[in-house]
Amino acid sequence: MSHEKAGAKKEESKGSGFLSSLLVAGGAAALGFMAHKLVSEYNEIQEREDAYKAEGSGSGNTRKSMRSQAFDTEVPDAVKCVICMDNPREVIMGPCGHVCLCEDCMEKIAKSNPSPKCPVCQTPVKEFKHAYI
Repeated sequence: MSHEKAGAKKEESKGSGFLSSLLVAGGAAALGFMAHKLVSEYNEIQEREDAYKAEGSGSGNTRKSMRSQAFDTEVPDAVKCVICMDNPREVIMGPCGHVCLCEDCMEKIAKSNPSPKCPVCQTPVKEFKHAYI
């Protein structure tokens, strides 16, 4: 009878060895799939970044021109920049809190004047913040 028990343990050992090998192979396949997916997503992100950088490096490619490509609809008058009256308002003036400029006009004002003032209330501007409306 001891031979039968030894044989049964040997068979059980073979079965668990096969199962272990199967689990290792499945885990390796899953790991390979995940690695492939991560590399594919990384490459896709890199391609998008390269395309974005290529768009931005062209001469005269301001946010205004990129914005006009992105928006086919007319900007309502109530949300147009108070300076250029073309682009939507995107910048919060600090400390007064007025949202009255597009980013293009904010850059022009900041470059042309070392101590800019809010175009609405003439309060000295200490900071510009992007508004996501």
